Amino acid sequence: MARGTQLGELVTQLRSEMKLSDSAAHSVNRLASMKLKLRQVQERLWLEYDWPFMIGNYEKTLAAGSRYYDLPVDPGRINSVHVKWQEHWLPLNFGIGTEQYNQFSADETTRLDPATHWDFYNDSGEQFEVWPVPATNGSIVRFDGVGNLSNLVSETDTADLDDMLIVLYAAAALMRDPADRQVKALEADAHFKRLKKRYRPKIKSFSLGKPASRVHGRLPRILTARRTSS
Repeated sequence: MARGTQLGELVTQLRSEMKLSDSAAHSVNRLASMKLKLRQVQERLWLEYDWPFMIGNYEKTLAAGSRYYDLPVDPGRINSVHVKWQEHWLPLNFGIGTEQYNQFSADETTRLDPATHWDFYNDSGEQFEVWPVPATNGSIVRFDGVGNLSNLVSETDTADLDDMLIVLYAAAALMRDPADRQVKALEADAHFKRLKKRYRPKIKSFSLGKPASRVHGRLPRILTARRTSS
């Protein structure tokens, strides 16, 4: 039970759970589907639960004249966005619309610091736009939210989530016997339940009139950023 397990090792564990031969040559025809399922399972689990170790601050450094950047967090689970300008963190407003574009053109010829607004660049949610376009290098945009998953494609790529959880759910999906699939699904559900209990923040006892304080990390309320009309 660990995070950071390489894809090649996940495949080995999956073979074991599925009672397949340890020899890669004996299941080479299933290798592609096994890797795909492992990746799909991790993505589903990442979306299904707000893992505390994935919640934090993720930063992008702005470059002069650059308007678009890769989004480092899940677009649906962003708490807040700030920009660092002259050693101060300033709130970055969500939404770039007619009011902003009437003030400064949308092209890269009009540049000004600091950025005051941000928005998703396209429907995929994989990139974001800042406004105005930065005039200098070095400003930092900080997203407080749930970080994106790392790639899980190459043999040496590592999983962000628990390896046993990923492998059990993948085995439940790939095993051919319905009874075996059911057993693995129950094992996976039980392990998922244990992990969620383990990562759930504990609440200190409190007196009447005093708010409870969280220990064991922080689980902020996740807000869904929605495009607003201008």
